[in-house]
Amino acid sequence: MDIATKENLDNLVRVGEELLKKPVTQVSVNTGALEPVIHENLGREETNEEALVRFAELLSNERKDRLKRSKDNGDVSEDTESAMAASLASSSL
Repeated sequence: MDIATKENLDNLVRVGEELLKKPVTQVSVNTGALEPVIHENLGREETNEEALVRFAELLSNERKDRLKRSKDNGDVSEDTESAMAASLASSSL
C-alpha cells in the first residue's frame, strides 16, 4: 500500500540521504556479502554520493562530446538539439 504522508515522505528523504553517505558496495561472488569498493583512482572507498556526482559528470561530458561531433558533421539541426535539451530538462534521475 502506498501512503504518501508527510511522515513517510520525510522518512524516505532521510533514508536516501543516509544511503548517499554510505560507501559504494558490491556483492562478493565468493561469500554473497556486501563489500566496500575501493575506487582505483582515489585509492580509497567512495561514497554513493561521490560516485553519482562522478557518473553525472561522465554522462554530461559524453553528451557534450556527442553534440560537438554531430555539429561538426552537420548532423544535428537546431530543432533536434532543442528537443534533446527539452527532453533532458523534463526528465528526472
